[in-house]
Amino acid sequence: LDSLQSLAHSASLNGYVRPSLTDTELGPTRIVNGRHPCVELTVPGFIPNDYDLSPGTSHFNIITGPNMGGKSTYIRGLGSLVAMAQAG
Repeated sequence: LDSLQSLAHSASLNGYVRPSLTDTELGPTRIVNGRHPCVELTVPGFIPNDYDLSPGTSHFNIITGPNMGGKSTYIRGLGSLVAMAQAG
């Protein structure tokens, strides 16, 4: 019960919303203005990202760039958001 209350408190403080989920097994994953839950609290001016993973239309991309360019943050942000969506 304490963990659920903590999640609800964090959601209300940070403006998290419940995602809309579909019952299709291989449906698209679309996230608009997704914010990495840890980075946005520590980095002023963090810019939200959009993610669109649609079967048949999305392509695998190799993300390259300079060190400290945000590549890992982008990928980990998607993983964190999907895990949070599954938790409810």
